[in-house]
Amino acid sequence: MLADIVPLAVLVAVFIAAPLVLFYVLTAFELGPKLAGKGLGRLAVCLLIAAVVLAAGGLLPRELRASTALAVLLVLTGFLWGYILARLRMRAYMGEVLLDVGRTKTGIVSSVIAAGAFVLVLVDYVSDLRQDGFNLEPLARTVALSSLCAFGLSFSLPTTKFTRRGILWLGWVIYWEQIESYEWEPVGRCVLSLRLRKRAFLSRRIHIPVPADYKQEVDDILAAHVSVGS
Repeated sequence: MLADIVPLAVLVAVFIAAPLVLFYVLTAFELGPKLAGKGLGRLAVCLLIAAVVLAAGGLLPRELRASTALAVLLVLTGFLWGYILARLRMRAYMGEVLLDVGRTKTGIVSSVIAAGAFVLVLVDYVSDLRQDGFNLEPLARTVALSSLCAFGLSFSLPTTKFTRRGILWLGWVIYWEQIESYEWEPVGRCVLSLRLRKRAFLSRRIHIPVPADYKQEVDDILAAHVSVGS
């Protein structure tokens, strides 16, 4: 049992640490170290939940691992595509685009990483297919991982838009009525800080980087659509 637990513990540690470091580096580059650090706790909670599921699966009896993994992969795939399609549907009803400030630097880098990961997933599956022939579990794993890449791209590819009904940012839909107040962070960078009326993704604060050239236009739009501002 110990021989199974030690490698699993290392895998779980890497699974949690690697995305945290990558997330901090990317967001610190755009938002600054202080604001980047605030998002680490929320990401750590999500990764910890995923790590617990991974660890639990690894400790199952060997004869149950394949069927359990297949079931988890199918559920994960369904959840990811359900979420992607729901977000696309919400974005379609956001009304006229008032201002498009482009993609964030974090979004561009994340898109490249997600696209690269997708290519690696396909290469790995083709390699398995040549060596072992067709097998349902590798196919399910490939579909699930490809869906995860598509999920990442659904957040990182869209540009930041201010519309008649709200803000589209990194795949998130923020309606005007959800915003309690806003301010510009005094961090040396042009970062819009929104305070929401209810929590979204474990937080009531959302930080959106905005190119300095668009700051006045964004201010005008917020003043016209948010009832309380600062």
